[in-house]
Amino acid sequence: MAVFAPLYPDSVFATSTDIPGRTMPRYVLPGLEFYEGVQLALDSWKNKAWH
Repeated sequence: MAVFAPLYPDSVFATSTDIPGRTMPRYVLPGLEFYEGVQLALDSWKNKAWH
């Protein structure tokens, strides 16, 4: 299964310098939340399918 979500990794990791306390850009969060939801759904589905 493939999941396509707009994560914008080129914008998040544009520089090689690590800035302490740096947060993720707001436009990345919906894609990450969607991906986490897909992972939770697949884990729940897998647990119900085998039990």
